[in-house]
Amino acid sequence: MTAPASAPALRIFAGTTEGRLLCEWASGAGIPARAYAATEYGGELLGELPGIEVHADMERELSGARIVVDATHPFATLASGNIRAASLAVGARCLRLARPVEALPKGVVSVASIACAARFLSENPGRALLTTGSKELAPYTRVADFAERFFVRVLPLPGAITKCIDAGFSPSHVIGMQGPFTRELNEAMLRQVGAQWLVTKDSGTVGGTAEKLAAARAVGARCIVVTRPAE
Repeated sequence: MTAPASAPALRIFAGTTEGRLLCEWASGAGIPARAYAATEYGGELLGELPGIEVHADMERELSGARIVVDATHPFATLASGNIRAASLAVGARCLRLARPVEALPKGVVSVASIACAARFLSENPGRALLTTGSKELAPYTRVADFAERFFVRVLPLPGAITKCIDAGFSPSHVIGMQGPFTRELNEAMLRQVGAQWLVTKDSGTVGGTAEKLAAARAVGARCIVVTRPAE
């Protein structure tokens, strides 16, 4: 399938703050681009920008592209791999726009995956606020008394809430809210649910990691941080 002759040479795989800022810069500079987001929600974050086409679904076909920018989430490893492969297939140059990696403070429990975080919680008592999303809930459900111990914070989207309920979390243990969250709001949530643990991904400053760590420290809770996969 051949892309239209008018298809822009610059393609941006976005859905993140970095992707939105890049699209805003390209629009302001008068550089036409086609932006892709993995979800409809990600597409809404991009908004309407002059010269920027927004597609709610990532397209496999990149014909006509000369430069492809991967500005996806640090944990979207599958998407990044597909983007690199597709770029190579059409002879486009692929650039990675990644968030800076920052050192985690002392006292943080670093784990390699959500499964490892769940395993750690199974060996350490206490309530936990889970802020790692709705896509990987299964490991948590293998922990004894998970429905009583764990509270899940996810985006306020029907699909995300349904995944939590289907996984076995009661509505009273599901918090549907859209960030960014301040330290004070994170602190209030931790106090509200009586959490001794906060589980998060290392999503960097843009992802609100610093505010979560500060909030946990303020209420005397400990943080379990899922480290980023290698780029």
